[in-house]
Amino acid sequence: MTQPTMIRVIGQVADDAANVATEIPLKIGAVAEDVPTAVTDVTDADKVHLVADLKRRLWAHAVGGVADAAANVTTEHPLKMGAVAEAAPAGTGIADGDIAHLITDLYRRLRVLAEGATADDAQDSANLNPVKIGARAVSNAAPENLDVIDAGDVGHLITDTMRRLLVNVCGNQADGAVADSANPIKIGAVAETTVAGTGVANADIVHLVTDLYRRLRVVQVPQVLTVSWADLSNVSADAYYPSEGGLDTDVYGTITLTGKVICGADNTSVLTIEVTNDEDATPGNRDWQAIYVYSNLTDDVLNQVATLAGATSQIAISLNDLGFKYVRAKYDITRPAANNDTVILKAQYRAR
Repeated sequence: MTQPTMIRVIGQVADDAANVATEIPLKIGAVAEDVPTAVTDVTDADKVHLVADLKRRLWAHAVGGVADAAANVTTEHPLKMGAVAEAAPAGTGIADGDIAHLITDLYRRLRVLAEGATADDAQDSANLNPVKIGARAVSNAAPENLDVIDAGDVGHLITDTMRRLLVNVCGNQADGAVADSANPIKIGAVAETTVAGTGVANADIVHLVTDLYRRLRVVQVPQVLTVSWADLSNVSADAYYPSEGGLDTDVYGTITLTGKVICGADNTSVLTIEVTNDEDATPGNRDWQAIYVYSNLTDDVLNQVATLAGATSQIAISLNDLGFKYVRAKYDITRPAANNDTVILKAQYRAR
């Protein structure tokens, strides 16, 4: 019997390595082609040779575009890329230049590292790799000034010159329509039997609230509102009512005041009505002016209600159709003493 010839197959030798006696690389032959179009088609079960380009890079036929879970019939051979499925990316860190495999979650979604949180115009240093999404900035972004593309075309995003993304918001769906063919704009809200939510702070982001019939709950401004400006005893210093900043009259333009001032035995007090259109953020810095008002008690116009020592002054004042931004009552004790005053002011507002 003829003995088989023993051969030694050595691989993993670098390209262009010296073929010394101890280093015999395993070489796989291929036909070099500038482009693989000159290769003659073969039939099923034919023996074939590999084809490489002129840089020794192997030509490969990558077939893709097959839907996920589609049947792999003979005419559909999707290009499949391997990855390791992990519930959490707990893999060991690797070094720069290492060959690594891809990682997906348990739903085949590729895990990626999205580095962001970099300030606009910040330098892209080695430690700052912001995720950048390209868009074309246009100065006149009215729809009629933009190029129209066909359905199925690949289009780019568009921003204005301030980097704000331009979007098409579709609405105008008739109320009660069954189908969403017009893509109506839908705004979410929380349905509540009663408005039992906790109060929020100024500038908080909040959600809308509806009743159980999807009707939006809104705050209605009452046409008439009665409030107390002051109901105080032992007043021994100057004061402002309802506050130093006064009442903003944007909603309520007509105000009536009733009440009384009981002055201490040794005091003399003066109540005046002040107004201003000055919107300084600090109320004390606003330019307040005392005005004449109509007294329903005396059927007269006066600019102050003076109360002598030990006396009581009744108040009934009308401020009709105010044309000023702010209004307040100023209580001035001109001769304070140990005997303190009582101030009662009840206001009624009427909406404009």
